[in-house]
Amino acid sequence: MALPIVLLTLRIIFIFFFLNRKQDIAFGARGTWFLKDWLYLLHEFDMTWGKDGTQDFGQMTMTKFTIVPTFVSTAVKDVWAKPHFRLVYR
Repeated sequence: MALPIVLLTLRIIFIFFFLNRKQDIAFGARGTWFLKDWLYLLHEFDMTWGKDGTQDFGQMTMTKFTIVPTFVSTAVKDVWAKPHFRLVYR
């Protein structure tokens, strides 16, 4: 009984990894400007390229640039200071 379960598992792994052929590559950078002790300006730049199935690589692309004002209630100049509140508008 264990052999059919192993074969079924191997078949699922084969289908998932070899027939799906989805690939993504992402690159990004993030920085912080300290305007005041309690006010930061976060900025982030991301680029993503992808391929799905038999498409050529690069058919799916995304570029994102973000600037986010951030309030830190503890007034500590540290990127790991918590809690912080971001103002986001979409």
